[in-house]
Amino acid sequence: MKFKSVLAAAAAMTAVVAVASPASAVTVTSVQIKSTVEVLQVAELQLFANGLNVAQGKNATATSVYVNGPAVPSFAVDGDTRGDYPFIYHGDDYNAGDILTVDLGGAFDVTTISIFGRTDSCCGFRDNYIYTLFNGAAQVGTGTLDARATAFATANLAGAVPEPASWALMIGGFGMVGGALRRRKATVSFA
Repeated sequence: MKFKSVLAAAAAMTAVVAVASPASAVTVTSVQIKSTVEVLQVAELQLFANGLNVAQGKNATATSVYVNGPAVPSFAVDGDTRGDYPFIYHGDDYNAGDILTVDLGGAFDVTTISIFGRTDSCCGFRDNYIYTLFNGAAQVGTGTLDARATAFATANLAGAVPEPASWALMIGGFGMVGGALRRRKATVSFA
């Protein structure tokens, strides 16, 4: 009977740890994407918070748009990852000066960023990105994503290291489970 209560306590402890927010989630209100080479082209930007893409359908603006097509900034957050021109955002600055900015309309604890690049027969060599995450005016993260080989790249912003409170909860829980099992073992008699 005590063993079942120990298992129930361990399950409850695990549930509490699983619900805790990720240790390295980054609170983000907007993101900027730049290219490491000439023209910026983005088929889709995805920012995940609690398993949801919080970038989809948000306000996207850019410093330029390619003059020969309707490859507007909103195409980078429309939910379409296929990467065929003109259904992508395509900048017009051939000096790697384009900046795509997505305003999330609020603060989200983002754990993953993904960028889909171009998949048609042209220009996949441009799918190399620099992203900068902002919380208001403060820069809270930056990195690079290289999607040139696969037209898709992801960075996990949530690390595998739990917060100190989660460590304390886990260690305390394991101690309780170990103590309960030790007491149970001491009370067993062989008749």
